[in-house]
Amino acid sequence: MVEGDLSGRGPTPGRAPEGEAVPGGAPGEDPLAGGDGPSEQAPADGLTEHAPVGIQDQRKFGQRVLYSLVAGVLIILAMLAGDWGMTIGLMGACWFASRELFNLFEAKGYNPARNLGIVSCLAIMLLTQLSGTRFHGAFLTAVFVMCFVFLIVRGAPWFPYWNVLERFDARVTSAARTGPQVASISDVATTFLGILYTGWLPSFIILLRKFDMAAPVSPEGRPFATPAGVAFRYPDGLWLTLLYFLAVVATDVGAYFFGKFFGRRPLIGPLSPRKTIEGAFGGIASAMAVATLVGVVADMVLPRFGWPAPLAPWWQCTILGFIVSVTAQVSDLSESMIKRDVGRRDAGELIPGHGGMLDRVDSYLLSGAVAYWYILYFWKLFPWRIGWW
Repeated sequence: MVEGDLSGRGPTPGRAPEGEAVPGGAPGEDPLAGGDGPSEQAPADGLTEHAPVGIQDQRKFGQRVLYSLVAGVLIILAMLAGDWGMTIGLMGACWFASRELFNLFEAKGYNPARNLGIVSCLAIMLLTQLSGTRFHGAFLTAVFVMCFVFLIVRGAPWFPYWNVLERFDARVTSAARTGPQVASISDVATTFLGILYTGWLPSFIILLRKFDMAAPVSPEGRPFATPAGVAFRYPDGLWLTLLYFLAVVATDVGAYFFGKFFGRRPLIGPLSPRKTIEGAFGGIASAMAVATLVGVVADMVLPRFGWPAPLAPWWQCTILGFIVSVTAQVSDLSESMIKRDVGRRDAGELIPGHGGMLDRVDSYLLSGAVAYWYILYFWKLFPWRIGWW
């Protein structure tokens, strides 16, 4: 049976019916499953157990390590540069990721207001840096209304000359028109989804960096005190951001190696055929172990160098590692769902042979916001060495 028959859409783009060859692959091989060659391919259906494949393509593995090291250096430099450094770095990644996401939507046949979406993603990053989340609600309300306005008026002959954000989009200029462009609700939905997915949610990583032990209030503007009146301080933003990024990296690395060498049972089926249950649990265990180690070492080592302790019990770090790992894997799978629906293996070609920016940052899109809200609301339930602790 050809994938897509049940939905009435026909074969998924880029897929071949069972038994037929696809370009560059064996008969029935799924080009969307990824992999480093035929010997590393998991079953295309993602439903049957298979033997661990190990690392077959050493060259591609070496490239993956090199790109990861370069990305790690850039992230460390952004963290050390403070909250503005983190903001500028995230805005750069957001620029590429949002463009690739809207390209995927257009490849599926939708027609979102991409320029509005990209500019809104960058604007929410800047707004978060300047004012935290105090104006997030107003901003998202305004953007949601603007999505409707921009798309509704596309059929008007004066639209390309009135709307600066869409004026240079070839699809809506007078010369490119063949008739009135009537937008659909899917165009509004994909526009707003793109803003939330590659703009609003990742912007919370900026707030992780803005935590300050010396500040009287949190990045939300809340006073540092528990309901019982116990004085409280959050950990330093640099330490929290480092803990967060290490947890995500440990998840990716742990899931990769556990999946390669121990993975047998499929995790999520055809959505991502090569992901295994062993890999998922390996990623969670790795993140929890790394987060715990960071908490223990920081509490023991930092005071000896005259730096303040991170104000975090090790078991809080363990819990954060678990939460970040689970949401990072959900975030990864959410991008896989979008690419699978479109029929693409990679979101872009920014890094030849390794996909685009969206493929590289997919684990961070949802996890940063969850980590921030967990720290903001649950970290202070257990004051560390203050008051009654």
